[in-house]
Amino acid sequence: MARRQGTLAFFSLVDSGGTVRDLSTYLTSIEGLPGPVDQFDTTGLGSWAKTYIAGLKDARVSLRGFFDNVATSGPDVVFTGLHNPNPPVQSAFVYSPEGTGAGTRKFSGNAILADYRLTSPINGPSTFAVELQKSGDLTIATN
Repeated sequence: MARRQGTLAFFSLVDSGGTVRDLSTYLTSIEGLPGPVDQFDTTGLGSWAKTYIAGLKDARVSLRGFFDNVATSGPDVVFTGLHNPNPPVQSAFVYSPEGTGAGTRKFSGNAILADYRLTSPINGPSTFAVELQKSGDLTIATN
């Protein structure tokens, strides 16, 4: 099993104008995929062990990174654009935890921007925190 640094991770998101934006260089962490599966207790009376059936799959993707308001490609323009539409729009994403080299794992799907928050501490860089709510199927493949 190959182990790779998280610094190789890749994350892209389609902005509100339909352009794929590579956000990898702005990110400090990506968390949440592939996500939980609902479980329903189907244990009947007289049973001594619980039984379950699987339900629907879900996921929220948490992104953390450095604020940058570059007008054409920075994360602020991407997230602000996805935050403003009414109703919210779905955006396609691709996440490759080991980078985009041949044979590496790739997760892709659509998501809605659920939360976008900025932090500006007195003794550090301005950062952002984003929550994306997966909508629909998650595709798991290789690059």
